[in-house]
Amino acid sequence: MDRLKKKSMMKRIFQDAGLSAAQGAVVSTVQEALRLAEELGYPVILKPDEGVGAGGTHRVDSPSRLEALFPEFRQDYLLEEFIDAPIVTYDGLTDREGNVVFENRLVYGEGLIEYAQGTDTFFFVSRRIPSACGRWGRPSCSGSRCAGNFFTSSFSTGAASTCRSRSTAARREAPSST
Repeated sequence: MDRLKKKSMMKRIFQDAGLSAAQGAVVSTVQEALRLAEELGYPVILKPDEGVGAGGTHRVDSPSRLEALFPEFRQDYLLEEFIDAPIVTYDGLTDREGNVVFENRLVYGEGLIEYAQGTDTFFFVSRRIPSACGRWGRPSCSGSRCAGNFFTSSFSTGAASTCRSRSTAARREAPSST
């Protein structure tokens, strides 16, 4: 379960499974971030390494913006290349053995970053899972990794139904009060 809390660890799991992922790395200092951003080229995406969803995620278009943002952070951040492509989430529930028992996806009218930053947009739930994303999402969220949990994965979709991993997280349900 701890592996699913960190986006950098899920990135490795996806890469080990043969799925391409956005280029990037965990950064702890503004100097590391500036150096990596220069290698990747602007814009870049800066997001908390530990977290669920797009909260705390920033699109950074310049070194000065990166320098301005970085002092606010109290944890390690993942700095990645910006991928300009539609995002598909693969969400669901697993039983205690880790079998996916429910799956759906969210379709966004705008990007996740824009939504997280307050842009008035829309999204809807669909039970139709793009075949390439389901092919990668199901194995990454089944078995002991997500057993008995809700999970969410996000992928960038491209031509020819390709998928590129963005992140996965799992949460245990809240303990029952009864």
